Amino acid sequence: MVTAQSRTTTNPTIAYEMKEFPMPHNPVVTGVEKMIIPTYEPPAPDEMPMYSEFRQHQGSTGYAYPNRVTLGVERDKLTDHEYTVVRLENDYIRLLILPELGGRILEGYDKVNDYNFLYRHHRIKPVIVGSYGNWISGGMEFNFPFHHRPGTYMAVDYSIEKLDDGTVIVWCSEAAPSPGQYRLKGTWGVKLRPDVSYYETVVKIDNRTPVKHPFLWYENAGIHVNANYQLFFPQDVGYVHHHYDRHHATFPITKGWYAVENHEEETDISIHKNTLKGNSYFAAPSKYDFFGGYDHDRDCGTVHVADHHMVPGKKQFMWALEDLGDAWNGNLTDNDGEHAELMAGAYSDDQPDFTYIAPYEVKTWSQFWFPIHGTKAPTFANIHGVVNLDKANSEVRIAVTKSVADAVLEVSDGENTVLRESITLDPGDYREFDVALPADVYTLRLTAADGTVLMDYTEDKPDVLRIPEDNPGIPTPHELTTAQEIYVAGQHIDQYRDPSFKGRDYYLVALERDPEHLPSLLAMAEDRYNNALYDEALEYLRRADKVLNRFNHNPYDGTYSYLKALCEYGKGEVDAAYETFFKAAWSNNVISPAMTYIAGIDGQRGDWAKMKEHAEQALKKEADHAICGTYKAIAEIKLGDRETGLAELEGIIARDRLDHLARFAHLYYSGKDLGEFYSILLSNPAQTILDVTFDLLLAGLKEEAVALLEGAKLAGQSTPMTHYTLAFVYDALGKTESAASNRKAVSDSPIVDVFPYRLEELPVLKAAVEADPTDYTAAYLYGCILYNKLQYKAAADQWKKVTELKPGFYIAWRNLAIAYFSKFDRREEALELMKKAVEVKPKDDTLVRETNYVAAKLGVDGRERLEWLLANLPDKPSDTLAWDLADAYSNVFEFDKALDVLRHHEFVAAECQETYLTESYTFALCCKGRLLERDGKVEEALECYRNAQIIPANFRAGWWDTQQLYYARWFEAAALEKLGREDEARKAASRLLPFIHSNYSPYMGPETDYYVALAERLLGDNIISRKDMSASVVKWEEDVKNDLDRKPIVTSLHLSFVPDGVTEHKAETVRALAYSRLFFNDKDGARELFEESLRLNPDNLKARFELHLLGALDA
Repeated sequence: MVTAQSRTTTNPTIAYEMKEFPMPHNPVVTGVEKMIIPTYEPPAPDEMPMYSEFRQHQGSTGYAYPNRVTLGVERDKLTDHEYTVVRLENDYIRLLILPELGGRILEGYDKVNDYNFLYRHHRIKPVIVGSYGNWISGGMEFNFPFHHRPGTYMAVDYSIEKLDDGTVIVWCSEAAPSPGQYRLKGTWGVKLRPDVSYYETVVKIDNRTPVKHPFLWYENAGIHVNANYQLFFPQDVGYVHHHYDRHHATFPITKGWYAVENHEEETDISIHKNTLKGNSYFAAPSKYDFFGGYDHDRDCGTVHVADHHMVPGKKQFMWALEDLGDAWNGNLTDNDGEHAELMAGAYSDDQPDFTYIAPYEVKTWSQFWFPIHGTKAPTFANIHGVVNLDKANSEVRIAVTKSVADAVLEVSDGENTVLRESITLDPGDYREFDVALPADVYTLRLTAADGTVLMDYTEDKPDVLRIPEDNPGIPTPHELTTAQEIYVAGQHIDQYRDPSFKGRDYYLVALERDPEHLPSLLAMAEDRYNNALYDEALEYLRRADKVLNRFNHNPYDGTYSYLKALCEYGKGEVDAAYETFFKAAWSNNVISPAMTYIAGIDGQRGDWAKMKEHAEQALKKEADHAICGTYKAIAEIKLGDRETGLAELEGIIARDRLDHLARFAHLYYSGKDLGEFYSILLSNPAQTILDVTFDLLLAGLKEEAVALLEGAKLAGQSTPMTHYTLAFVYDALGKTESAASNRKAVSDSPIVDVFPYRLEELPVLKAAVEADPTDYTAAYLYGCILYNKLQYKAAADQWKKVTELKPGFYIAWRNLAIAYFSKFDRREEALELMKKAVEVKPKDDTLVRETNYVAAKLGVDGRERLEWLLANLPDKPSDTLAWDLADAYSNVFEFDKALDVLRHHEFVAAECQETYLTESYTFALCCKGRLLERDGKVEEALECYRNAQIIPANFRAGWWDTQQLYYARWFEAAALEKLGREDEARKAASRLLPFIHSNYSPYMGPETDYYVALAERLLGDNIISRKDMSASVVKWEEDVKNDLDRKPIVTSLHLSFVPDGVTEHKAETVRALAYSRLFFNDKDGARELFEESLRLNPDNLKARFELHLLGALDA
């Protein structure tokens, strides 16, 4: 055995005495406190519904409805905001939790080493990153059911649980408000024990709905970073991948392209200073349970541990030390320093990467986080501690998360023990041993004094790197051949919540190929059901029946019967649905959801014995069922066994303190004050109340529903939809006067926090508009949900009625314009409707932007549009409207005015919207330069081209992909060549090569190939240049003929007006062909094609300007 020198170390800046024996542990300190945190209070969210059909958010859909969206930020005023903070603290760490900001952990503090192992903000500074606007960095964000979490800046319900052993759990919960994932309930407990330095997050996901939903869970730990911060993954991680598996790179040493980074030499990308652009690193699959980051300047770090079978996702996002990173760090904090993120994904190892949760299914798991000090980046970690086998420095370092005494640490090379030491160690400290470690494979084992093995690890560095091919993306429906592969692609599109296509786009094509393709028939039926198109769904099911039940009527899978029963129930055919649900329950896969509805219908019939029996059957399949446990308990009470029923409700609440259905039932049936129910509702109380109401109504519990909804009025938690729902219930009870008074109370209250979206809300609103045809609020909200459910004609009819009932209600005019423009090809009328909306509500930023958008798409004269825009401009235009105004100036070739607008507006970048801002600036400067160059002022033009590649400070932004500067770089090169500065010209042109189509910007269209070919030609590669240009032309000529599967380009903006994807794609391709004619010096051919491109899409700045240079278009 090799003799080792041992050192026990603590942070020298902290007065902390190392003890020979485990230190005593004080109980966990917890409490609810008030804390003043200076906050840039965000503006109110927009009042209008955002039907942002082609918006993307983190690679998934960014469709906002039914949520209101915040479109701007506050930067002029700091407000002392008093927050409710929940404190958790033991001897080692302190956690501060903010329930009103999504349950985010504000602080994770290592008390022993004076280190914030989670990024600590001292000011709240929201930016537009969240799917509905507001987002802050730092601390720990719980991302569910997608990333970043839709409720990230919304309040959560919370409760504090204290266990007998001194452990404390802070439970947080919300029901997801996101489309396609409605009312998935996420509950997590931040759990701190007295004697350990880690905290645990205990997670439970409930699908409280009758259909499957995709979800992911990422715990996003903000961290303080600097140039020497290091990301660490397990040793078996030999590569990393980017979002959607689009790019891969070896790890930690890489060379070449990864996403938008090009490492020309071998580079250690685990070190922050080597990140070239803001980038994401997802770990390759690993059989180990840890990862994290280490701050070598502070000699401290952050570790995550979780079972990799359920929590495989290991990711770090880093800003780079360049303009984009500097801008974003400035946007996110005033003085708390650089920020990065460690993210741990459950049921997901990428973003987007979703797993389905079945109807009424429950999933649970745990994760662990803790600080470390002194060990450097660990070689191995688990919940007991970390170890670093540092061969380069011949050292072994170890730290623990729970005090150990007389534990034995052994390191061996398989044959020889090179280190054996007895150690006594507390969390926050570490031990370091000098020991020779030749280049062999070592095994480390830490064994507690009682013989328990705490750590056991053998070095694991695979020789073969099994790196998959980059994901090329999903082919469009008509690019695929068989019905089955089209269907499978459609399933992926639905599961991954694609921002451009919907699964139905694929299923319909699959059925063109094979009209009897059973999976596609069932998928279309489910799609129609989700949009309340019950008759259409039943027609698909009728066709499916002929295929599925051709030879017998007892299929293995019960999906067909289950969907049929749901549709029958949706149509109000309750008795038929009851029979069909029973048929569905013959099949194992749908017993739980089918029995849920059967039990509910039993309750509607007052058959409590059957309700109990059938709820029990659902519980046998799903023990933690979110609804049937309460149904069973209620049935017990209705059958006269009040004591048993209440005890069962208490058991449910003990397992989930924020199960609001069980909480209400327990309070109601025990005769207690219902005020206790409402008092802890923070996560949009009215939506929770509606959830519970519709659960009660499914079981026929109308009187209970009335009590709940009347109580909401007393608690100040009612909304128009709770009133309309209460009226609906009163009608069912025959109390028409009460129904009428409740509807009357909200008939002039159209502004809502959350728009209606549940299937159950459709009959509620239908009843309201039928009960009072003059109720414009009901008609408006009914139109909103109908449009969301793809029932566009019915929606437009309701909104048109509202314009007649309430001409002064601006949203109805605007919503009707959306329908006319997007769904009925009545675009000219849409423009007039938008102008009417602006007339009703002058200078509204969103209305002005949308009106300008419609006018641009219609080809309204540029001068006329600009003058209208200036006349209606708000006093403080938004960032988006500012660059829209700049583009309007560029549209009439007034580039100095465009640049003046951009240089004198204080921007705060919204994630992925930097592209629009920087493009507006680059385009205006390059066009100005080209006009100067046309007039012989080449030096001045060159200055424009170079300035176009420099971000003004007031933009607070940067380029995610500097390849977006392709044409600015080309014009710089061409100007230098014209000036005779050949070497500089060649250097500038070489910056275009190689060109990687990263898809980071919607402005890098097909004509990028034209500029690349020009650069190749300038560099002397005439043959390659002509060959590449010719290949592109052949591709474009084929592409322009293909109108199939064309969708509008996805955007990060909340655009409710849907352009024509076919004509806009064609316009873009024709424009690229026009550039190709310039390449071949055919100006006449180019002119014709630019004119055609502009005709197809009048909102076409590049085509307009090229025509201007060709003398074919004046300002």
